Parts: sequence; structure tokens; C-alpha cells
Amino acid sequence: EGEGEGEGEGEGEGEGEGEGEANTVPSITGVDVVPLEAYEDTVLTCTPTGWSDADGDPEGYTYAWTVGDAEVGTADTLDGAAFSKGDAVVCTVTPDDGVAPGAAVSSAPVTIQNTAPTVDGAELAPAEPSVDDVLVARLVGAADLDADPVVGVWTWSVDGVEVAVTEGETGELDLAGRARGQVVTVSVVVSDGEATLDPISVGGVPIVNALPTVSDVVVDPGVATTDTVLAVSSIALDSDGDAVTVAIEWFVDGVSVSTEPTLDGALAFDRGAEVWAALTPHDGTEAGLTVESAHITVDNTPPGAPELSLTDAPSEGYQDITCAVSEDAWDADGDAVTYTFSWDVDGAAYTGATDSAVDSVVPTADLVEGEVWTCTATPDDGTDLGTPTSASTTVAPPLDDLVVDGTTETLSAGTHAFVDVEIINGGTLFVEGVVELIALGSVTVDASSTIDGDAAGYAGGSRTPADGSGPGPGTTGVACGGGGGGYGGAGGESGYDSADTPGGGGSSYGTSDGVTIDAGSGGAGAEDGTGGNGGAGLAVYSPTIDIEGFLTVDGEDGAYDTSSTGRGPGAGAGGGILLVGDTVSIAGVLSADGGDGLEGAATNNDDGGGGGGGRIKVFYDTALTGSGTMSVLGGEGGPNGGAAGGQAGADGSTYSAQMTWVVPSF
Repeated sequence: EGEGEGEGEGEGEGEGEGEGEANTVPSITGVDVVPLEAYEDTVLTCTPTGWSDADGDPEGYTYAWTVGDAEVGTADTLDGAAFSKGDAVVCTVTPDDGVAPGAAVSSAPVTIQNTAPTVDGAELAPAEPSVDDVLVARLVGAADLDADPVVGVWTWSVDGVEVAVTEGETGELDLAGRARGQVVTVSVVVSDGEATLDPISVGGVPIVNALPTVSDVVVDPGVATTDTVLAVSSIALDSDGDAVTVAIEWFVDGVSVSTEPTLDGALAFDRGAEVWAALTPHDGTEAGLTVESAHITVDNTPPGAPELSLTDAPSEGYQDITCAVSEDAWDADGDAVTYTFSWDVDGAAYTGATDSAVDSVVPTADLVEGEVWTCTATPDDGTDLGTPTSASTTVAPPLDDLVVDGTTETLSAGTHAFVDVEIINGGTLFVEGVVELIALGSVTVDASSTIDGDAAGYAGGSRTPADGSGPGPGTTGVACGGGGGGYGGAGGESGYDSADTPGGGGSSYGTSDGVTIDAGSGGAGAEDGTGGNGGAGLAVYSPTIDIEGFLTVDGEDGAYDTSSTGRGPGAGAGGGILLVGDTVSIAGVLSADGGDGLEGAATNNDDGGGGGGGRIKVFYDTALTGSGTMSVLGGEGGPNGGAAGGQAGADGSTYSAQMTWVVPSF
């Protein structure tokens, strides 16, 4: 029974304490944070000390890390992600026995210290600097855990002599004013503003050759056509002071065509081409960068000015004005050129002309005597208009008729224009020199009438050469006769004795088939006589030409003084006849014979040579009719001369051909 009570009491007491007593809260005496010297990369550890719990409960803690008023962690450790340089970090620990927390205890603040920067080294750029460069030094692998700026104090030296000190994340040294071949070094002291590292040296970089430069490359002129000569200019510099040469290369559509200072468009480029110059400087050591000029696209070249032929002094009522392009406008691009014609009369515009591709015609019905008509032709190459050309003419009075009815008339050398020409009823028209006869209607010589140009050409000589392009040469002595004049045929030599030199005959000239005419040359004179004159030259232009009578331009015989016993002169050459018309009828006689050399009274007279025959040419458009005669015989030479008599002149030439009829200007 006693034991039972004791056990009962013991059990009762134990149960009563556990249920009836209040829990005692735990406590700690302190909090330690290690390490005390902390940096950005430090892991802090918080350790509570002096745990006490009256109830004997197991230790338990809660942690609170704070920076200032901010809580930054709740573990027993804290890394640098939660704090920065300069922060005061505090760890507060609250003991907890699992029933209730005790009083919190805070550690002493731990201040985060500065972390020194790190750097792998330094380098310079460019690796091969010239005096044109700014040499830049920079840190390699520079870092700072505190995110402080890492800067350096850069000390620069050239050939061992300190020249500059700069400060910053990079260092710079302008090499302008230095010299090629000098060596640059730099040392740097790195700092984050608090901690400073040992100096780092970089250097031994030589200054190399500076490349020459070319600038302001300008092609002049800035626009071009195919006939433009281009030139290029530029400014070349070298920082080392070296002499600079500049190589020029011209390009046309991307193809190199020349290395000369200039480029001639007439030889090198056409319209539409793209042209530029590329210039490369060289200082004797190295070439600099090539610089191109602006690219030029070659423009069209407008055509030049044409040349015009314009009817000269057209006659009112009888003659149109024709303005024609006689020489095309030159186009440097090779374009086909067309023309636009415009007219004005006395300054007022006129629009009634009939135009073709190459001419413009104003009808005679619109012409009034005294008016001044101006034709302007403007060339066009399809892209641009060219330079206009103008020509003017003044309307002449109406033409008259020339009627020689049983009388005589004379036409002197020159051009004579009429409406109709009639030589009728035994009339005679004398012509002198070289005459151009134009009839806008017709020319008629009836069977009883004559156009006479005999002996009216170039004059014969005395003892000097005669006139004309093929005269009988003059004689320097008195021992021979005179030679005959030439034209269509050569003149004959004079007669001469064996001890003498003969007087030569005049040469032939002109063409046998050209639409031209001339007069016959005169014969040479001799001792006592004058050479004969050549025949006249007559050109007749008319739509209708009808020759039933005579048209003669014979050369003259040598003239001799019969009372003398001297040598004989030569004869004149036959002249020229040119007929040009639409219809031409020849029923009469056309004659251009050379004259005869003089026949003297005795064999020792050394007679003159015969004149050469002339030239007769007939050109027709629609028809050539008639059975008349054409004579161009050379004249006879005189028979006398001890060694040989005078020689006959050579026959001239006749020619006829079909040709488009055109009224000539007059």
C-alpha cells in the first residue's frame, strides 16, 4: 500500500508540472558575423551564441539580414548579391524553442570594403600608327566587382622622352607633329578611385610611313559631250612631307581607257557613256587610297550649222526661190539630221513654201520686186535642235525678152538672164569673153541668124605670152614663128629653121564632159605680127534651146604685117559652147574651130602654129534632136620654116549626155 501511494504521487506530480507550468522562452547572448572584413564577393555567416532555455528545449533560430532598413536575407549566410561596397550589414537572430520565440539579438554591423580592380594588361591601336593617327591605349580585361569605373593614368613617351600624361578609361596621343621612325611607349597606373594597381608598361610601337592622300578630285568640265576634252584636278598631301605623284586612270563604262591627264571624247567615249577618273597618290614608298571623281554621263551633242544655197536675186514672176541644204550639219554623235525650214519676207513670217527633206521652195507667184526673203534651216538630231542657219535674197525685177530681129546686139562677159531669147531674120548676137546666157522660157536662133563669138576669147600675144590657160608662149628671139593657143586641143608649134628653137603650142585645159565652159586661149605673137585671139566661151541654159542657124566661137588666124619679111604669129584656139536644157534641137552649125597660123611670103618666114580646137558640150533632160553639125577642128599651121613649118592645132572635143534640167541661179 505504501509503494502504491508513492508511485501514485510521483506520477501525479510529473503530469501536473507538464500541464500546469508555463513555457520559458529561450534566449541567446550574442550574434557573430564572419568574416569581419568583407567584400563584394564575400559570403557572410551569421552564428548565434549563448543559447539558453530553462525548459531544456532544443535550439532553434530565425535569421534576418538587414542593410539599413531593408531586410535582404533570412538564411544563416548571405552572399554579395545582397550587398554592395559601403553597405553596413547586420544579422539579427531570434531564438525559438519551437513553442515561442525569444528576444532577438543583432550582430555588430559589418561594413563591406572596396574590392580592388583587376586588369589583364593594356594594348595600343593601331598596331602600325603613322603621324596621321591618334594612338589609342586601352585596358584589356579590366573589371571591378564593385562596378566602380576603372581608369588609368597614362604616361606617354616618344623615343624615351615623356611627352604627355592623360587620364581615363583609355589614353590617347595625337601623333601629328611626330616623325616617321620614332618609337612610342606608354605606361598606365590603374585605379578604381580607391585602390591602385602596379604600373603596366606597353610600348615599343614605331611610327610608320603615312600614306599620301588625294582629295578634291574634280573633272572639268562637269558635263560632257562626245567632242569634249575632259581634264582632272586634285589636291595631293603627305603628312610626312614626302613628294607625292598622282596616277590618273580614266574609265568609260567601267573599262580603263587611258592614263593621260586629259581624255578626248572624240576618241574615247560616245553619247550615254559613263565616264570618271580614278586617282591614286604615291609618296615614293607606298600608294595611298584611290579616290574616284564624280561619274559623268555623256550628253547628246546638238548638230552644228548646215550650209545653205539660196536662189540669188530671183526674178519676179519668172523664178522660184529655192533654199537647199548644200552641206549637212555635222553631228558628233553620228545621228541622222533632219531639217525644219522657216521663211520670212521683209521681217514677216511666211508659211506658203513647199518643203522636202533637204530644201524649201517659195513659188514665183508670191514674189514681188524688192522684197527681202530670208530662209532659216534648223537641224534636229532627234534629241536636240542644232544651230540654225539663215540666208537672204532680194527679189529682182521681172526679166525682159531679148529679141535680135534683123539687127545686132552684143553681150559682154558675165551672166545675162531673160525670159525668151530670139535671134531671127538675119540678126546677129555677138558674145565677148565668157558669157552665161539664161533664158527661163526658150532660146531660138533661126536659120538666117547667128550667135557670133569668133575671136572674142582670150587675146593673142605680141612677143609676150598670150592670154588664157593654154596660151601660145611668147618668143624671146626673132628666129621663129609663134605657137598656136590651146583649149580643147593643144596649139601647134611654130615653124622654125634648123638653127632655131620652135615656138611651142599652148596646152589644152578644161574637161571634155564637165558642165563648165571657158574661152579659147590666144596664139603667140612673132617678129612682126600679133597672135590670133581665141574664140569666146558661151553657156546657154534654157528649158528649150533651138539652134537652126549658126553658133560660132572660132579662134582667130594669126595677124601678119604683109609689108614685113618677119616671122608669122600663131592662131587662137577655138572657144567653148555649152548648151544645157530640157529639150535641145540642133539643126544648124555649132563651130569652135581653131584659127590658122600665118602663112608667110617666103620659106624663111617661120610660120605660126594653128590654134587648138575648142569644146562643145550638150546636156539635155527630155530630148536631143536635129541633124546639125558640131565642129572643133584644130587650125592649120603655116607651111614655112627651114627645118619644119608651123604645126596644126589638135582637134578639140564634143560631148553630149542626158542630165536633169535645173535652172541655175543668176
